Amino acid sequence: MTLAAGTPFGPYRIVASLGRGGMGEVYRARDDRLGRDVALKVLREEDAEDPELLTRFEREARAASSLNHPNIVVVYEAGTATVPGREAPVPYLAMELIDGDPLAASLGGGPMPLRRFLDLATQLADGIARAHESGIVHRDLKPSNIFVTSEGRVKILDFGLATLHHYPGDDTESRTASGRLTSPGVAVGTLGYMSPEQARGEVPTPASDQFSLGCIFYEMLTGQAAFSRSSSAETFSALLRDEPRPVDEINPSVPQPLRWILERCLAKVPRDRYASTRDLARDLQTVRDHSMTTGFRAAAAREKPRRRFLRMAAGALAFAAVAAGGLFLRDRLRAPAQPEFRRLTFREGIVTRALFAPNGSILYAASWEGNPVRSYLALPESTGIDRPLESDVQFPLGFSKDGSQVLVLVGPSQLSVNESGTLAWWPSLGGRPRRILDNAGWADAAGSGRFLAVVRDQGAERVLELHGAEGALQRTLFRTSGAIWYARISPDEKWVAFVHYPFRLDNTGEIEVAAIDGSGSRSLTRRFDRCAGLDWSAKTGEIWFTASTQSAHGNGGLWTVSLSGKLRSRYVLPDFFTLQSVSASGDRLLLTSQQEGIGLTVRRGTADPHDLSWLGWTLVNDISPDGKTALFYDRGPTEKTSGVWIRPLDGGDATRLGEGFPGKFSPDGRSIVAVTRPVSGAPQLVLIPVEAGGVRQLPGPGGSVSAPSFAGPSSLLFVRSEKGSSEVWTMATDGSGAHSLGAAGCDAPIASPSASSFLCFQGERRRALFVYPIQRGPGRKLYELPDDRGFVYARWSAAGDRIFGVTRDRRLLTLDSSKGTLLRDEAIGLAETTGEGRLIAAALDAEGKTQAYSILRASSDLYLASGIR
Repeated sequence: MTLAAGTPFGPYRIVASLGRGGMGEVYRARDDRLGRDVALKVLREEDAEDPELLTRFEREARAASSLNHPNIVVVYEAGTATVPGREAPVPYLAMELIDGDPLAASLGGGPMPLRRFLDLATQLADGIARAHESGIVHRDLKPSNIFVTSEGRVKILDFGLATLHHYPGDDTESRTASGRLTSPGVAVGTLGYMSPEQARGEVPTPASDQFSLGCIFYEMLTGQAAFSRSSSAETFSALLRDEPRPVDEINPSVPQPLRWILERCLAKVPRDRYASTRDLARDLQTVRDHSMTTGFRAAAAREKPRRRFLRMAAGALAFAAVAAGGLFLRDRLRAPAQPEFRRLTFREGIVTRALFAPNGSILYAASWEGNPVRSYLALPESTGIDRPLESDVQFPLGFSKDGSQVLVLVGPSQLSVNESGTLAWWPSLGGRPRRILDNAGWADAAGSGRFLAVVRDQGAERVLELHGAEGALQRTLFRTSGAIWYARISPDEKWVAFVHYPFRLDNTGEIEVAAIDGSGSRSLTRRFDRCAGLDWSAKTGEIWFTASTQSAHGNGGLWTVSLSGKLRSRYVLPDFFTLQSVSASGDRLLLTSQQEGIGLTVRRGTADPHDLSWLGWTLVNDISPDGKTALFYDRGPTEKTSGVWIRPLDGGDATRLGEGFPGKFSPDGRSIVAVTRPVSGAPQLVLIPVEAGGVRQLPGPGGSVSAPSFAGPSSLLFVRSEKGSSEVWTMATDGSGAHSLGAAGCDAPIASPSASSFLCFQGERRRALFVYPIQRGPGRKLYELPDDRGFVYARWSAAGDRIFGVTRDRRLLTLDSSKGTLLRDEAIGLAETTGEGRLIAAALDAEGKTQAYSILRASSDLYLASGIR
């Protein structure tokens, strides 16, 4: 029986054939009821009358559908359907459609890389452990019954030989939910992977699946089957009597702890294997997680070759040292406790936030496989097991003291400098959020519930405010022209700790505290090259945070600082991680890995877009007046590579012009105005020549300066902030005549071609465009976005009759500059080139034909750390 594409089959519609399985044909089918594709396993016509195959078919449905685990294929439905030309109904299973290949396709070509082996083996053991805990023994584990998805997730298939509700010590005949199938004395399984007791016809137990796993693991690590011989009889004999060739003779890179695991799984006597498959999964997990802390990370594949080599060499040495010290396998050795890092998530995407709940569970928000952000609940003991929660797109910030409510920011899926949403309390047990405050950013709630600390965006400034429990403003605690991140209230409710970024364009940050009573604020640390993630330890009263220095070459570290300023390095990490939460007991931490970069994509006219990224953090600021050169900031791996860069739009090498953050090109394209990036003190304006000449620092007008641009050939515009207020200022290019133009709260001023007026962003989330005269005077609102999208960029056309604006959701707007009428609204159309990253910067030429966009692309996973002292 072959079903053609388009054939109706019960509630499904056949799309295509996927192949033949051991018990039937497998098709890709469409379930129009739910709008999804499924894998439809249909019992073949010649097998439909075989009672044993019918029993196996039923067993597969019962076994797989009774399990809920990310590494076990999901069975959606079992039933029968009629097929044209056949009177008898045909049994079918509707299962999860897997985008991937069988593990068997990856074997035979030599040993699998150690990191990939550990990732797949841990998932595989975790899935089988879950089946055993549910009273199910698979009995037919082999590489062809294990699929690996395109995202690297293991999926265990074919439970057709599984025993249900079978427990160790039961020496009666094996039974299923549908009755008798096999009896003692009958070998069941696949030769070469079945256990010795299965080969002898004995009743399989969970230890039998462990032996099968050992055979699979051996093949993954060596590229050779453990017991394969020239004939079935010889293979049968080898299973019963022979030991496989020592794995280190074939692959010397396999560490000793992993060899011990393999030897235990392949023990001929079941009692010499693991008492629990969960113990096997934990031992594999321990080996894997220790290897992760030594630099074997996916991000290494994207690093420069020399840096990647150094990291991998250091990771290999560290791994060897750990293995030689015997820090694994509690059943083998007992050694001094070491810090443990355990990965909790195994999907492609981004974990945006994670928190310890008062009851010890973990709440986290993530966007997996490009889907919208959802909230998930997990247990610290779980590995890749979580429960999705029904919620709006929201960002969890903190729990109420009793754990009954979660403080969330509704709207943003990933909190950034300019993001804001609605602050709300969300019931932990489910329900609609209770809204408190609009236009809020990062926030935290006091344990007593009496007040909130809230970060808000006020255009050119960010402010930290104290609000009452119901949202009423009480006082402002801190202001900056930079950014405020990870604000957390101290356990004694006297301080708010936060990461302060003096410059909005990079991650240079320091730990600051502000007094709740409004008496002031102070920095507790020096400025770190990269700083993100913060929480208080209720046990010690210290602030834990993650940060890196230039000497760490981008790697991060765990640090603590006391209110007196005593700074301690607690642990050096193999890459940069972000601290998310410290447990109430103070002995466990939640961390998210950080693999991110900013790519620059350029489109010229109707030509296809092309990538113009330089050092991986390419933040575009301007396009030269002749439309040939991009001006951008790139962070780079060291102090000597970060700064102001230019690069031809048609490709070629980039040129570093100097330190600091770029503003805009001069009208003749021969110089650039920029802002310095000082280690301490306020930033200053500088003029940088594009070709020959020296950098010229301009006299400081006081306060903090940002967002500089030219207003004609001899004048500058910039934002000056001081003591809680910001205005647009002007200054001659020789440093004279600095004075205010008003426009309080305006950001990113851009002069018209005639230099008679300037355009700037104003209001929450940079939603509104205002126009002001260069000669001080009142401004007018030109255009306001009808929603919370916000602008990332705007400029005048060459003639000054139009204004081009780029929004965060990848729209290019063309406005009439005199009336503010929307002339055109179009998508920038880069999805196929840039993927689902976040648009954070843009630049256009004077006609809007040449466009440059900086897209932030990131991925991360959640880790649980313990034992750090």
